[in-house]
Amino acid sequence: MSLGGCMLSHSLGFLATQLATTLYDDFMEAVTEYNVTVRQCGVLFIAMHAQLPQTKLSKIMRVDKNILVSMIDNLEEKGMVKRVKNQKNRKENLICLTPNGQKIAQKLHEKMQKRQREILGFLSDEDFTKLHNILEDIYQNFLIRRSNENSSDGHINNRS
Repeated sequence: MSLGGCMLSHSLGFLATQLATTLYDDFMEAVTEYNVTVRQCGVLFIAMHAQLPQTKLSKIMRVDKNILVSMIDNLEEKGMVKRVKNQKNRKENLICLTPNGQKIAQKLHEKMQKRQREILGFLSDEDFTKLHNILEDIYQNFLIRRSNENSSDGHINNRS
């Protein structure tokens, strides 16, 4: 559906939300065979790269810690993740992938990458990389601004 000259087509927020919703809905269909939600995939993807305490995971994912506990419980019941006591802070649990969770996370990540590329297949490889880099810069800048509201400049640009 084309927006034509609609003012919404000039809104980056609207366009970004529409793209995010499209990708989310498409990926939601793709993960049903693994009996996980898109948010649970987020836990799996993060755990692929780092063993983090639940509190930090909650902040990264911007999910209420009680909801995250339920998500992790569910993934644990499915044998995809396990909680391991943090040796540096015994009050914390680190979220780790099980071997099965690692396998599933890898398959889901590959499926997500493939679907994103199919949806955005009209972009050249160069434009796809540019889009990715711009979105990453925007996101990183947002994180910096959010974590350091008192910064004098607050702007970052990793790519010239």
